[in-house]
Amino acid sequence: GYLARKEFRHTKAAVKLQAFARGYLTRKWYTETRAAVVKCQARVRGYQARKLYLQTKSAAVALQSFTRMYLARKRYDRIRSAAISIQAYTRGCLARKEYLRIRSAVKLQAFARAYLARKQYAKTRTSVVTIQAFTRGHLARKAYQRTRSAAVALQAFTRGYLARKQFTRSLAAAVRIQAFARGYLERKQYSRVKSSVVKLQALTRAHLTRKRYTEVRLASITLQTHVRGYLARKRYGQIKHA
Repeated sequence: GYLARKEFRHTKAAVKLQAFARGYLTRKWYTETRAAVVKCQARVRGYQARKLYLQTKSAAVALQSFTRMYLARKRYDRIRSAAISIQAYTRGCLARKEYLRIRSAVKLQAFARAYLARKQYAKTRTSVVTIQAFTRGHLARKAYQRTRSAAVALQAFTRGYLARKQFTRSLAAAVRIQAFARGYLERKQYSRVKSSVVKLQALTRAHLTRKRYTEVRLASITLQTHVRGYLARKRYGQIKHA
């Protein structure tokens, strides 16, 4: 009876010791697993934040490129309309001058001057047409490159969105408080990036507007100077021949 009780006490102590050891090992395994999961979640969140920043930056660059293309086309159309108007006015002046010369000068001199004027006009028109064709080709190639870059950026953004959506579904079992904290930080980061993009766009538009006004003004002054010089030389030639 004594030996049996002693054996029973030893067995009971061994069972308690085993239970304590198992509990200790279980708690240690749980702590290590939890630390590994927390590290994995932190790395995933960092990767998502960097990916979102790169996608937002690419979208901003594509939007700026499209804005520059639109302003360049608009500026080219205005300059072209102004050049056509000035050419029409110049041709009208030259035609009236030619008519007055024909009435007051010798027929042979008038024919020679008309021939030279038509030849000069043909050369000038050929040069203008060549420049316009080159400009249209350059703008078309530039527009295609910008459109292709925008399409690539949109595809990258779509793939990123699908990947984020799949990852969100996989982490549906995560703690709600962590999901709320991540959403708050991402919205805050997005608001900051969006504010920076809006400021950058405003500065870009102001710079392009000032640059476009300066270029158009210089082009108009240059063209007016050439026209006045040409008319003055024509007037001097008429006076010299008369």
